[in-house]
Amino acid sequence: MSSKFDELRQKKNARIKAENMELRRELNSRNNELKKTVADSSAKIGKLNAKIVELEKYKSAINKLDSDMDQCDKKLPEGGSDISDREINVFLKYKKKTLEIFNHAARKSDSIGLVPLGPRTSMIEHLAQLCDKALIAEECTLEANQEEIFCWHYYGRNFVFQLKALCDKVKR
Repeated sequence: MSSKFDELRQKKNARIKAENMELRRELNSRNNELKKTVADSSAKIGKLNAKIVELEKYKSAINKLDSDMDQCDKKLPEGGSDISDREINVFLKYKKKTLEIFNHAARKSDSIGLVPLGPRTSMIEHLAQLCDKALIAEECTLEANQEEIFCWHYYGRNFVFQLKALCDKVKR
């Protein structure tokens, strides 16, 4: 009878050992998964910390630009909001004038045409006409450059405000 008890005990011990081994494998597997998750999380946290540092640099640069703009605004005479309206009106005048000159020049052919001044036109008169056309072309170029500078100025101003708003939103 003791041999049957021993046999049953050995079977039960074998089953418990097998179950124990299976539980250890599952535990090791789960432990490895958790270690991998912790390592991945640490890497993500490192990247996020780097992004936070980068955003802080951007924010400090934006704050510097903002303070510079505030100083510039303080230097403006009273009625500073009228100045921007005046700037816009000047810009629109220049744009309208530039478009008129450009459309007028586009209607003409690409070649430089000389207006006949009569049977006795001299080279000096032709040169005077060429000089006038060159001055008009230079004026068109200058006004186009002023228009582009004006557009970039307002683009930059809006960019700074939007970037500051994004940084504030990210910080919250």
